[in-house]
Amino acid sequence: MKSYKNYLILILILFMLLSTSNCKKTPLSLNLNALELIKKYESNPIKTNKLYLDKVVDIEGVINSITLKEDDDKYYVSEILFQENDDNSDPKKMAIRCFLKEPTLDDETYRRGKNVIIKGRVTGVGELTVSPSYDKEDPSISSDGYSVKTIDIKDCEIQIKNNN
Repeated sequence: MKSYKNYLILILILFMLLSTSNCKKTPLSLNLNALELIKKYESNPIKTNKLYLDKVVDIEGVINSITLKEDDDKYYVSEILFQENDDNSDPKKMAIRCFLKEPTLDDETYRRGKNVIIKGRVTGVGELTVSPSYDKEDPSISSDGYSVKTIDIKDCEIQIKNNN
C-alpha cells in the first residue's frame, strides 16, 4: 500500500513539473488598447516603459499603415503601424510599430482601417523617419519628411477582428 502511494505521489509531482515548464514557454500577455497605450507613453514614458518593457502584450487597434517588403515579385507585410486615425490628428504624434515575427503575404487583408489584435513583446521607444512625399495628381496629400516616436513591439502575430 505504501509503495502505491509513493508511486502516485511521484506521478503527481512529475505531472506538476511538466505542466509548469509549459507555462514558462508561453508567457501570459497583457490586453491593451493601442490608443490607450500611446497616451500612457506620451504622458509618462519612463513609468510606462517600466510597466511594459519586455512584456508580451495583446494590442487591439486600427491599422494606420503597413510596410511592404518585396521578395521574388511578391509583397509581404513586415510592419504594422497603429496611430490616432481621425482627420484632425497630427501625423507626427507617437505611434505603435509592430514588427511581424514572420512576414505575411500581402493579400489586401491588412489595410488601413482594419481592426486587428497584435501579440508581441514590447521593446521600448524608437523612432520612425517618414520620407518626404509628393503626389503630382493631388499635391494636398504631399508631405515634408518628419520623424515619429514609436513604441516598438517585436515578434508580432496578427489576428483579424471579425467585427469590422
